[in-house]
Amino acid sequence: MDATGIFVEPKDRRRADELERFLLAETQGTLLVPLPHKSQVDRHLMSRFIGKVAIEALALRVMQFDGWREELLSNEGLEALRQFVRVGEKPKEWQFHRRNLHRFDQRFRDGTDTFEMLHEYDFVYTDEKLLFFILAIFGEEFAIDMGNPDIRSYETFLREHDGLSPLYPAATKDC
Repeated sequence: MDATGIFVEPKDRRRADELERFLLAETQGTLLVPLPHKSQVDRHLMSRFIGKVAIEALALRVMQFDGWREELLSNEGLEALRQFVRVGEKPKEWQFHRRNLHRFDQRFRDGTDTFEMLHEYDFVYTDEKLLFFILAIFGEEFAIDMGNPDIRSYETFLREHDGLSPLYPAATKDC
């Protein structure tokens, strides 16, 4: 796949002519495209991506307040995450929690409107002064503790809240 389109070729390139004849002869059919299994996602890059989105979303959330930029840039509690998303070396790993909330193609209703939820996010700030960022993309939830590279604090939070997602606190349990 590139900017001009999607290209398909057989696993055995010697059979390219056979595949082409088959595709041209068929008027209807199904093309199955294998996707990487969850465990094949590069966890390091994914955690850097989630952290980057978290910092940007936090900036978006607080930018209407006076002095937001200085507070965000000088906040020592976010320094480790900021360094991790920028450089990606220290800490070596920033853990994230991952689970499915709903099918990627699920339709939702709002009155008479029907829509798909492509992405959504929210923050949770706990009484223990922990800041969690929760991001869902096509129904798959990713969460990080913005001040700590260990995900156990979020997992404890979920247990204390019966596994309910902060995105759907009254409806969705861990799938």
